[in-house]
Formats: sequence, structure tokens, C-alpha cells
Amino acid sequence: MHIVFGIERYWPASGGAEAYVRSIARHLAERHSVTIVTLVRDDNPLTPIRRSVRLPYLPVAWDGPVRIVGLRVGNRERLLLAPILLQMLPHQSRRLYDLMRVCAFEYFARVLLSQFIDAVGDADVVHTVAPWEMSHLANRAKTKLKIPHIMTGLLHPGYWADDSHSAKLFKHCDVIIALLGIEKEAYLRAGVSLNRVRVVGTPSPASIQADRVLFHSTFPTGNPIILFLGAKRLYKGYDVLLEAAPYVWRRIPRATFVFLGPRSKESIALFSQVLDPRVIETDKVSDELRDSALAACNVLCLPSATEIMPNVILEAWTAGKPVVVSNIPTLAELVTGAGLCVPRTPEMIADALIQVLENQNLADRLGAEGMRRAIQEFSVSHIASTLEEIYYECTQQTAVV
Repeated sequence: MHIVFGIERYWPASGGAEAYVRSIARHLAERHSVTIVTLVRDDNPLTPIRRSVRLPYLPVAWDGPVRIVGLRVGNRERLLLAPILLQMLPHQSRRLYDLMRVCAFEYFARVLLSQFIDAVGDADVVHTVAPWEMSHLANRAKTKLKIPHIMTGLLHPGYWADDSHSAKLFKHCDVIIALLGIEKEAYLRAGVSLNRVRVVGTPSPASIQADRVLFHSTFPTGNPIILFLGAKRLYKGYDVLLEAAPYVWRRIPRATFVFLGPRSKESIALFSQVLDPRVIETDKVSDELRDSALAACNVLCLPSATEIMPNVILEAWTAGKPVVVSNIPTLAELVTGAGLCVPRTPEMIADALIQVLENQNLADRLGAEGMRRAIQEFSVSHIASTLEEIYYECTQQTAVV
């Protein structure tokens, strides 16, 4: 089978969606032909300018057995995409923003449809991530190519992909992949039929086998270590965790708070005011140092305002670490039994951290349960096999039609 994944940003770019696609694609490539169609391979923001007049040229490349293809764009295509810059006009309304965004996606798909079809080639199935450019392209291409389109929708209720335009696109897909039951319910509320929604989690890493010495030699710290790992976007709650630090220090003065991950303007401004040596903050680090941080920490904390299914939780579990998260519905569904879910306030986050740090039996039990779930429920082999069955089912149905 030839499987094509469409995603706007691919490895070595970092992020949950990127890691999700890469893990599954490399595993499936052991027995199938797998192609990635993408726009960029870096962490620089995908602004309207980069999505149009400065859309980069990507030569064909390989990630192990996985072929990576960028959409073929020349000066003509860049000129045709210039109207996308209208997104940059000032706007106040969320509804207007959503409308402008979806119009840009649809226009992008019209301009680059032939390039996308060339990149897809003789694919049997296309699997895209999020209702963005690649999914709009796949939706247009599926009819011409007579192949199924599966989408992992990444619906964030109240934040993105929960508008009527995204719902319309979801309904056109052959199958929508939800990562958790809570997300499935959101698709059903959006009008997607029950037989088109499947719950398939995201894969955990095979292992976290890192030398703690690398982390300690790079960042001299006290003990214990509380780790925040991820892009420093405000909804991730790095600011809430920082506010929790003084409450933890009242009981555990030597505790070190470590914040690793790509910076944002907001995070740079916030941490520039922090002088306490017990707070360590840095930009994106190497994979080796990242794994070493997971091996060295005592607990991972992610007090997000919204999430679907963050990879960092599975990575912490793979390393046998307990987690403390905010009690939003998705994290409560994912973490309950293998971590502590508490209200998203500095005081409650601090209380949960203190519980884990002062009770080694609790920490060990939570870490062990998380590791069991990472191995048994979220292994890449299990996730990839489930998706593979969906692909076969969809291709057979398309062949009959």
C-alpha cells in the first residue's frame, strides 16, 4: 500500500502533530510505501507570508524509509497565492478571523491542487492532520484520484477547529481520527456521523533511555526537579507553573523548576524578570538533552488550559515519571490513574506537586502505571496497526464505490 501523510510542518520541526506523524509513518514504512507531503520543515512561524509569497522550495528528502516531498512552487504560484496576505488585515471578530482563515485555506488548495496531486502520485490513501491547507487539498484531490481521505482533526473546543467551516470539512472525510473519547464527542456534536469517527490514540516513544549526567552537567540544579516540557504558548500554562513555584518552595526550598521548549514573545518577557537560580528556562534543546531532562526530573507538570493528547505526557510515562496536570476534560480522561489532575490554579498545582515530591510511594505508583499504559495502550505498533486496518477498510469501500 502507498500511504501519504499530509502535514503543514514535518520533522525536524518539533511539536505534537509532527511527532505523531513521524512515529506512525516510520513504523508503517517497514511494510508499506510512505510519503510525507509538507510545506516546511522548521519551527519558524507559518505566517500568511510564509504560506504564500515566501512559501519555501523543499527538495525531495528522506527520513529513513519515509520519502518527504514539498509542494512544487515557483514564482507563478507564489504570485497567485498573494491574496492570502489579506489575512494580515486588522480584525476584531473571532468569526471574521475564522472566515478569513478558511477562505485562505480553500484558496491555497485551489491554486496548488495540481502540485498536490503530483506529490501524492499513486497513493492508495491520504491521511492529513488538522483542518488546514493539506486537508483542504486532500478533500479536493480525493474525488479526482478516487482515494479515501482520513483526517486526524485535532479539534480544540473553544480554541480552534470548532467552527462551522471545519465541521463541514470533517463531514467530507471518509474517517475522522479522534485521539480521545472527549474529542470524539466533539465531532459528533459537530454533525459527523458516528460510523466515521474512530478513537485512536497517539503513539508513545519506544523508550527514554537517557543519561541523567548530560542534563545535570548542562544545567546545575538542586533536587527535586519539576519539569515543564513543550512550546511556551500561554495555553500550556508555563506561567501558572511559575506562579506555583513560591508555594512549593515554602515546603521544599531546594526544588528546581525547569522550563524547556521553544520560546514565545510572551515567555521571553516573563522569564526575563525571573532572577531566582532555582528557575531554569531555555529554548528548544537537542533530543538527547530533552530525553536526559525526562530521565533526571522527579515530576512533569503540564497545567494547560486546553489540550487534545499531548505527547509529552506519554514521554514522561515512558520514562516512568509521575505527571501533574490541570483537570481539563481531555487531560482528566488521559491521565486519571497515572497522574494527578487538579484545578488550574498556582495553589492547587503546588499542592499536587508537593504530594508527589513528598510521597515516594505515590510517585512510584503513578510512574509505574503511566509506564504500563505507555507500553500497552499507546505503543506505536498498536496505534499503527489500528490505523492500518482503517486504511484497508477505506480503500476497499472506495474500490466498491
